[in-house]
Amino acid sequence: MKPGAASIVDPAIIMKFAQVIGNIVSTQKDKNLRGISLLVLQPLSSSLEPEGRPYIAADALGNAGQGDIVFVVFSGDAPEAFAQELCPVDASIVGLVDEDCRKELMA
Repeated sequence: MKPGAASIVDPAIIMKFAQVIGNIVSTQKDKNLRGISLLVLQPLSSSLEPEGRPYIAADALGNAGQGDIVFVVFSGDAPEAFAQELCPVDASIVGLVDEDCRKELMA
């Protein structure tokens, strides 16, 4: 995280749930996106039900995969998840929901 950047536990940062449903294969990317995976996400409600249209997000963790439930940040918070000075993203995956949390949310 960049010096002076907000922590992902900052209460002012809004995170949403989503499920990874696919990945993006690109023959050309912006140079600031090299090495960053782009994934297709299905937005989820707070009870992990599908809600809304799928969108693309950059994987700041580097290990999110098909079927994973993830936390996503948007807009001005999204680039802050990366070490690069400039990272042209509008949505970034910043966390994985573990199985225990998943069960609790679905209860």
